[in-house]
Amino acid sequence: MNGTARTPRSIVLHARARAVLDRAAMRASERERCGALFGRSADLELVVDDAVELANLEEHTERFRIDPGALVACDRAAHARGSELVGFFHTHPSDRPRPSRADRAGAWEEHAVFVATTAGARAFWPSADGFTELFMEGA
Repeated sequence: MNGTARTPRSIVLHARARAVLDRAAMRASERERCGALFGRSADLELVVDDAVELANLEEHTERFRIDPGALVACDRAAHARGSELVGFFHTHPSDRPRPSRADRAGAWEEHAVFVATTAGARAFWPSADGFTELFMEGA
């Protein structure tokens, strides 16, 4: 992101990205799954065109940690195709689709956070008070 982004009001989640989140949530029975979100920012709307699941390096089953090298590779791949790394997703196998304390501590400024469970996915944006939930629509 460009460092001057304002908090988006909504997120458009394309079908391809939604399918990745849904698959990750269905396979997350014992440990969190995680990945990167790609798209672009348009005014007060964030458009997520694609997502990729990445390896969870965290040993604790209810947390996630992405390899920094994988993040660099994702960012480069996004820019090569005219897109941006706009956020991250992870699952909560045994909890609601809301950010946890650990999620708040590890959130990246100006990057969306999606939390997915078998009950659905929700989108959030880091804010001074923790997170602001964003209206999510499909495309």
